[in-house]
Amino acid sequence: MTKEMKILFPAETVKLSTGEVVSISPVPFGKLKYFSDAAAKLINAIQSKGLDLETVDYQTLFDVAFDEIITIMGLVLNKDRAWFDKIMIEDGIEIISVIIKQNFNDSVKKNMAKLIMEITSLLRTQSKS
Repeated sequence: MTKEMKILFPAETVKLSTGEVVSISPVPFGKLKYFSDAAAKLINAIQSKGLDLETVDYQTLFDVAFDEIITIMGLVLNKDRAWFDKIMIEDGIEIISVIIKQNFNDSVKKNMAKLIMEITSLLRTQSKS
């Protein structure tokens, strides 16, 4: 990750109860489509139950869309499903809290828009050369 990307999207580390340290960064570009698909399924599952993503609590969220949550977490952490079966509940909740903060907040949306504009500008400049 470039210096600029690290400033825009800083990684956060979480130390699990087992002592393992995981680094959580926003979704890598190559996994963005899979992440978007999983996020869409998550939102659809929530809305199909008449719930609001902004106000739903974790227990309800887990009851309604647990598989989608695990898929999103797996994409972000590059971990398979079996890894999640071994971590403690509090570790999983801390991880998903960081993922939500990094990928579903207004700051990330603004930074992503800025980054896309910069990349587009660079591509236009290079194509004129």
